[in-house]
Amino acid sequence: MTRPNQCDGCSQADGCKGVNRQLGCTDGPSVTRTVLVAFLLPLVLFIVSLGVLGWWLEGKVAESHRTPLALMLALLLTTGSMLALRAVSRLRCRK
Repeated sequence: MTRPNQCDGCSQADGCKGVNRQLGCTDGPSVTRTVLVAFLLPLVLFIVSLGVLGWWLEGKVAESHRTPLALMLALLLTTGSMLALRAVSRLRCRK
């Protein structure tokens, strides 16, 4: 089934095409690094720290307390790391 062109009969069709062309050709800075740091880094940091803390607590804490303790420590570590990274980023932007 073919969709009809939504711009047919529109008085602003040329203007929309021009705006879309300009938006597609912008030379602004890439946001890939920012997106990866904001979304992927916390997830990876949490998963890795949870695994490492679970392994490290294996012989030190009773089995029933190991997972909740590792979870809380991993959350604290991830939160602290991301807050520190945010503070460093803000200090760096001021210069």
